[in-house]
Amino acid sequence: MTKRPINKFIIIIILALFVPILTYTIYQFVQLDENEQLIQSIYDRQLETIIFSVNQWSYDIVTNWYSEMTSVAMTDFENLMELHYEPMIKKLPEQQEVIAAAFLRFSPEFYQIGFSDRYQTTNPKRRELINKTNQVIAENSESLANAIKFVKDGYVRPLSIDWTSKQFEYTLLIFPILNDEFPGNGAIYGGLLIDNIAFINRFVERHFNALTNGEFDFAVQKKGHNDFFYYSTEEKPIGPFEQSEPLWILADMELKIKMSGTTLNRIVRERSRYNLISLILVNVVFIVGLVYVIRNVWKEMELAKIKSNLVANVSHEIRTPVALIRMYAETLEMGRIVDEGKKNKYYKTILAETVRLTHLINNMLDFSKIESKKKEYRMSMNDMRAILKHVLDMYHYNFEQQGFHIEQHIADDLPHIYVDSEAVTQATINLLDNAMKYSQEEKRIAVTLAQQGQHIVLSVKDHGIGIPESEHKKIFEKFYRVGDSLVHDTKGSGLGLSLVAHIMKVHNGKVTLKSKPGQGSTFSLIFPISHLSGV
Repeated sequence: MTKRPINKFIIIIILALFVPILTYTIYQFVQLDENEQLIQSIYDRQLETIIFSVNQWSYDIVTNWYSEMTSVAMTDFENLMELHYEPMIKKLPEQQEVIAAAFLRFSPEFYQIGFSDRYQTTNPKRRELINKTNQVIAENSESLANAIKFVKDGYVRPLSIDWTSKQFEYTLLIFPILNDEFPGNGAIYGGLLIDNIAFINRFVERHFNALTNGEFDFAVQKKGHNDFFYYSTEEKPIGPFEQSEPLWILADMELKIKMSGTTLNRIVRERSRYNLISLILVNVVFIVGLVYVIRNVWKEMELAKIKSNLVANVSHEIRTPVALIRMYAETLEMGRIVDEGKKNKYYKTILAETVRLTHLINNMLDFSKIESKKKEYRMSMNDMRAILKHVLDMYHYNFEQQGFHIEQHIADDLPHIYVDSEAVTQATINLLDNAMKYSQEEKRIAVTLAQQGQHIVLSVKDHGIGIPESEHKKIFEKFYRVGDSLVHDTKGSGLGLSLVAHIMKVHNGKVTLKSKPGQGSTFSLIFPISHLSGV
């Protein structure tokens, strides 16, 4: 690709990125008022969410208490009038410090009540509680009928009544409990006396603080009263609250909320300042990003060039064995070779080129699977000696044909290790193939397999052109080839060593290289024993 098209492409990228960012910057200044309204809307929704969460939390707690009361009520009631529920009922006030009393109402005159000892000095008398409850039920028959419908639908909606006297500030919760075997219409009523201050302190404030991390203040106010019933700050709050909603559980109580130590106007001003700073930062990031994009585009074009060379090199590597296989096969088919020795030589050449071709295709297929993350490995206990000998036997004719002498140093009594035999075979072939490609006059390769401590090490040493130390890490990158004229004269895909590195990573091992220009190269595959095999 020439410089002119590259420059044109870079200009297009700049325009494609700069115009939108400039438009966005202008838009932000023009839309400042709308942003303020958006902030207000988001802020309101946040406050509503906090209040809803507090109410839902309180409701869930009461629902749990309802379940406990229901469990008590469902106790064997064949001899209902003889049962004594009060010890069981009293457990709930004893466990929950906010509950002053709990009761079950089977009829206007038959109650089972459990009073909390904590509220002994302030609690209403038994008869007073019964009369109050009967009065509330009589006056709210329609609401309780709806509550019964809700219970049938699986939803608890207690009737909440304020009960205030000189001794206490309570909320009376009444809820129906249904069972076809209950006397009358199959419904009784359960009830709880909730201490308002204790409930707010124990549940409302704690959950509120957990939600807001001190960023908001709240107060509770009775409807129709100017003074606050309860507030979260040390001093009485000053200024209007920004959101107010009824507390679901506590009768006639409203939960008010505002931001702590600031106002919405201040937030908007700070937001505007932050927006300006953000726009500046965005433009800075844009410039940095543009440089990054241009750099990566350049790299991608270089990669495209490398891939193009890869196709050319692979095509050349495939063409050579295919041509030989075809030529030798046609010669044999025509019957022109009579000598059996020469026939065997042709057959061996065809087999060797087939092995070479298969190796090249496997490299390409495995690379494709690795790139798409679909490559699977089949690990099992294997003998590395057997794998290496199989590779050397398979490549014997290739070595012989190209005039290579192979020195084998294979240790005895090596432990079996947990590997994928096909992957190890492929990695070994790649190393041997490289050793043959980049050897020059001295065609001698040493293959060593030995145990070193808790590792099995397979090494391939050649006496070829060698690799500069600055290239040692780079050669394991895909498509990378050493910048040497001798290397570029040798056709290759640039995938072999990257596949070797990937295979060793999968095996929790590593591949190492010792090499200097003109002194050959030694590649070593290091497989751990204990980690993989459990030895």
